Amino acid sequence: MKFINVKNLISYLFFLISPFLGLVSSFLNIALSKNRKCFYLILSAFTALFFVKRPPLHDLYRYYLHFSEIENLSDVGLKGGYYLFDLISLLFSKFEIPFYFLSPLFVFLSLYLVLISLERIILYYHLGLKSIIFLVFSVVCLINPVSVSIGLRSYLSFSLLFYGLVLLYLSKSNRAYIYFLLASLAHTSIIAFVFPVLVAKYFNINKYLTITLSLFFLFLNYLIVDLLVSNEFIGLIFGDLLLYTEFDNLENKSENGLLFYYSYLFYKLFFIYFVCIFAKNRIQSDFEIKFYSYLSLTILILSISSVSEIALGRYTSYSFFIAFILIFLLVCKDKSLNYTRVFIYFCVFLNFFVLNIYIHREYLVLGDSIEMLFISPLNMFLYDLDQYNLFLNNVDSDGNLKK
Repeated sequence: MKFINVKNLISYLFFLISPFLGLVSSFLNIALSKNRKCFYLILSAFTALFFVKRPPLHDLYRYYLHFSEIENLSDVGLKGGYYLFDLISLLFSKFEIPFYFLSPLFVFLSLYLVLISLERIILYYHLGLKSIIFLVFSVVCLINPVSVSIGLRSYLSFSLLFYGLVLLYLSKSNRAYIYFLLASLAHTSIIAFVFPVLVAKYFNINKYLTITLSLFFLFLNYLIVDLLVSNEFIGLIFGDLLLYTEFDNLENKSENGLLFYYSYLFYKLFFIYFVCIFAKNRIQSDFEIKFYSYLSLTILILSISSVSEIALGRYTSYSFFIAFILIFLLVCKDKSLNYTRVFIYFCVFLNFFVLNIYIHREYLVLGDSIEMLFISPLNMFLYDLDQYNLFLNNVDSDGNLKK
């Protein structure tokens, strides 16, 4: 008979009183693996609650408009690539769940899927408590919940993909393909990152071949993309790239905005290539070899997608996360890599202060998010659409705050 874990039960009760108390209570028990799932669940819910009382800005406003259009099963997938989002929206509509719970749901699922994926890795590598705490903090920073709450689909698709990767390469479970399918239904662009899974499963990629092919694809990417989209089936995957082949979105950026964009893109690409070169002679286990081969293949995807600002930025973030997990595990195994460890710390805190706080500083101060972290989550049922709709008075038709 399986008994209830009293410590976890207490944490859940504390969470119902105050999410912050529940988070602290569950954090104090993470030394034991049987308690960490409770911590991951509460941490994900805690983070999601922060986004309940938020205005629908930018992409989220577009999702807000699309959400209202989904009324019947026949509406699912009409816009193309929105399959999983449409199904979730339909369920919300049928059960009369307001839209403002949708963004927190995506944040919760995206974060929780990655955390339980990492738990498998933690157990496999027998990581110590300090490494676990830093890894969890790093993952929250790199996932960037604020961006998830606005972008929704692409972030959930990557979390599903990552969970599938760990299942396939570490647990060797064929259930992984279910998650690859769900990831593709969440956002069709992730299919470009699903394809390398099959290649990496059967082939080990040489780093010199990776660099050679990436340069080849970099110079011929326009021709390659045109050939890909000319195919009716493959065009469904890569067709969106043609909408952004001239980096149109950069035209509206200021000089400082352009400088920041290119600087941060260069930083991420440098990190990915650094890990690719650094890890080659240090990988040992079958999991590391497959993970490394997969990372190498994603670099080829980056070269092809460099025709598109949106695709390149999105795929670079995916590869950056994969690279970070790999180098973190290698550093945990080799205590002599002190300089590399400092480099990892720098990258994490840079992401935390720049991407999580500075970029979204105006968005973070809007709404009544802080109170949701301290009062009982049951109070959110007192929140209604009339209160949420007040936010719309300050949002223009493009999803930006009115000046």
